[in-house]
Amino acid sequence: MTPCNSLKKFFPYLILLACLIACGHENDRLANYVDPADNFSIPNGAMVKNEQGKKIKLADVLVSDSIFVIRVTNNQPEESKHLVFYRLAYFVDDYPHTDSIIILTDQLPADSCSENSWCQQLKFASTKVRVYTIEDSLLSAALESKQRAYVFFLDKKLQAQNIYMPEPASEFTNKTIKYFSIVANMVGRKSIFPGRPFYRSADTARDTDNPNAGTIFFSGRKAKVGDCTVKDTYYKDFYFRNKANEPLEINSITNNWGSRANCYVYVPEKPVKPGAECRIRVYYRPRSKGWFRNEINLYTNTDRYPLTFTISGTAVEASGNKGISWLESLGESKDIGFKKYRRF
Repeated sequence: MTPCNSLKKFFPYLILLACLIACGHENDRLANYVDPADNFSIPNGAMVKNEQGKKIKLADVLVSDSIFVIRVTNNQPEESKHLVFYRLAYFVDDYPHTDSIIILTDQLPADSCSENSWCQQLKFASTKVRVYTIEDSLLSAALESKQRAYVFFLDKKLQAQNIYMPEPASEFTNKTIKYFSIVANMVGRKSIFPGRPFYRSADTARDTDNPNAGTIFFSGRKAKVGDCTVKDTYYKDFYFRNKANEPLEINSITNNWGSRANCYVYVPEKPVKPGAECRIRVYYRPRSKGWFRNEINLYTNTDRYPLTFTISGTAVEASGNKGISWLESLGESKDIGFKKYRRF
């Protein structure tokens, strides 16, 4: 047998070994964010109900020895459920359906859900992962009593490990971000900002120091604009409603292009009254050919953390697809969307 043939024979095993080592490394990283004391066992023979209403053994649902599980119930706070759904969206929204992630809940996705309900979030998630109902008595009593959404990994012996329960208002803290980033790696995916419209959630994570925090309401935070001509200027409007009990002021804006020459933003000059609707306008100018993604962070007086939205597309050489004139981009356009505005 030649050396090449020998390598071909063992190549699959080498790949498997590399995957096991990588998975073990990620498990070690998760250990920094979890408490082993939270680990629990689900009784053998535990039954769940699928979306068709059929009862099956939970063990038969698990396609591998490391299934990521999201636990959400109707009696948990909306912000808690929103947080895990939002973080889950980073590695499911832009990917096909997967069997490596399941949701265990107390109600199946409904065909009709009221707008802004967690039912709507569950329905959307069910297009990407499998959803089952389970009796809460089969899970950890200590965790269930806290009445907060939590996540964990489950093996075929129904041993639950690496349990994580995000704290209130922790959506943007390093601990929560890093935990879910590691999970994304473990399921073979990369975290991608979902930019999902906020109407899919009833409430955003709140700043406990400010009861009005998290109340800006965007109609959408992710724009895919297709082909754009290099060095031509374009704009995109983002709409929002002030759901706070006080006037909303936009204090500052940053973008990942690092220059106001190629990206700048117009916002209302006056505070937006409670309940009022308005918009911001983002001007962008692709600098070179190829795919681009502009990330804009908006800071307000009612949110401790920035609200992020993105514009992505492909910059191409000059064609019939023209942008607006550079004179308009400098603010000469009369159709800015509001009479008085500030530029960032």
